[in-house]
Amino acid sequence: MFGKKEEAAFDKFETLIGKDTIFRGVLQASGTIRVEGSFQGEVNSQGDVVVSETGRLEANVKARNLLVAGFLKGDVEVTGKIQLASTGKIYGNVQAAGLIIDEGGVLHGNCLMDKDEIDEEKGPRRMPEDSKNKIQPVA
Repeated sequence: MFGKKEEAAFDKFETLIGKDTIFRGVLQASGTIRVEGSFQGEVNSQGDVVVSETGRLEANVKARNLLVAGFLKGDVEVTGKIQLASTGKIYGNVQAAGLIIDEGGVLHGNCLMDKDEIDEEKGPRRMPEDSKNKIQPVA
């Protein structure tokens, strides 16, 4: 009768970008991704994405849930929640059904939160084109 709410499983992951790893490209996964190193490009996951304290992610991200304890530059679309730790920084526009920012966390960009507008199959409503960040390559 009542739907079970799926919790984010940030402690379990299937894909790891290690601490001393630098990777560029498109990353697609069905499970949870953990970034401890550096990744630049695009991330699409049906699961959750975790950016650890040592992680640096310069990418547009689409996922179920997102936890940022490191650095993220890019636009984010999640169907669930974004959790920004006290050490986390997001520079870009975010769309989510829920947003948690710990004291000290930095969000620099536009935020669209409307749980009624986010559909698991269709994804979140789109942010206006003129407000999207243009990702610049790392020098």
